[in-house]
Amino acid sequence: MKITPRWTRCLTAATVLMSATTIAVSGPAPFASAEESGSRTIEHCLLNVNGQLPTGEYTTDPIECFETHDEVLFEIHGGAAARAVIGTHYDGLNKTGSTLTVNGVNCLGGYVNLTPTWVNRVSSTANGCPIVRHYNGANLTGSSQSTTPSSFNLSTLNNLADSIQYTT
Repeated sequence: MKITPRWTRCLTAATVLMSATTIAVSGPAPFASAEESGSRTIEHCLLNVNGQLPTGEYTTDPIECFETHDEVLFEIHGGAAARAVIGTHYDGLNKTGSTLTVNGVNCLGGYVNLTPTWVNRVSSTANGCPIVRHYNGANLTGSSQSTTPSSFNLSTLNNLADSIQYTT
């Protein structure tokens, strides 16, 4: 059989149609278990406050991470404890990327020392408290920068926070 240009076009059209049918029937290729942005995995973590030391430092449950931020919110609102989100921290500017949501009880000046996976990682914050103050040292030491509901990006402390305070 001689392969003519017309025959080549028919074979190409048939190949494209078969590929489209395979994708439609089998669905898209599976993705990794968490969202991916470039080469880094996006994760959404929850830090539940369970008490407060005399120093003001919040004590927390072990950090839990989920595939989506919606799962974090479901975990918070599905629980019986009357707590509220006091801050959601992002590793990207403009509230993008991976998140660390801190679920606490009040905005009276308590603070967290960030977990090792979140030290020097926060770039922006969605405030649950009127003022969220980021420090470049543990236990509220070093220089600080505050975020508010309308000013959420860190500049001088971008990717430098070690501890974070929640206040009014």
